Amino acid sequence: MRTLAARGRHRVAVASYFTAPGRFATECAAAAPGTASAPLGTHPAMPRLLLHRYDESLHTTSSPAPLELASAS
Repeated sequence: MRTLAARGRHRVAVASYFTAPGRFATECAAAAPGTASAPLGTHPAMPRLLLHRYDESLHTTSSPAPLELASAS
């Protein structure tokens, strides 16, 4: 934030990745240096996404493969 401010960028917006409203999300939004978005759980697409992922898991016979880190070559 200091680097951006030093470059003349004084308006800040923070994208929240909280899945539900609550104390932690409220305190973080209050501490944000500018505008902070609402928790994702308040967006109407969130319940649809959760149900979609649940339905997908019912049709999957195994766990998804773990992500592999790319080797630095």
